[in-house]
Amino acid sequence: MWSERVKAENYNLNFGTNIIRNCNGTVIYKTRKGKEKELFILEKNVGKLLLTTEIRNEKGELLAKLSRNSFVHVKDGFDVESHYELQVIQNMFMLIRKDDDKEFFKAKIIDGMNIQVTGVFYTGSTKIEATDEKLMIGTNTLIGNVIDGFASAMLIKEGAFVIGAAGK
Repeated sequence: MWSERVKAENYNLNFGTNIIRNCNGTVIYKTRKGKEKELFILEKNVGKLLLTTEIRNEKGELLAKLSRNSFVHVKDGFDVESHYELQVIQNMFMLIRKDDDKEFFKAKIIDGMNIQVTGVFYTGSTKIEATDEKLMIGTNTLIGNVIDGFASAMLIKEGAFVIGAAGK
């Protein structure tokens, strides 16, 4: 059977209110020790979004890992299903934090080429929050930018960010 499963190459990633055009659906961050890690990877399989990401608390401690919408690792003693709910609809993926019903992560296919992403991410040193109004990376705010990207959508460093592969 033919599969459409591909990284979101040549897609437009609407990250908060910012549009990163022609990217692969991957956002990377650099740890304090300089190691690059994926904040999230979005793939599309026959119109359905597949998310790979890590769920971390405010201190940056790893609680769980998602790989293509399935939990593949959970911290010892952490009951992920009592804290988070996955909702997958044909063109949308949501990760809901149960204690306050907050959308912790949401990705939605707007049309064939555009994916909207909102959510909260903790890297240990930086809080990243993408909302319908803005993208906050630490104390930096991005609102309403249209950026031509290539390769990775964005590289986030402590106190800074780079669009596309040029920052590597």
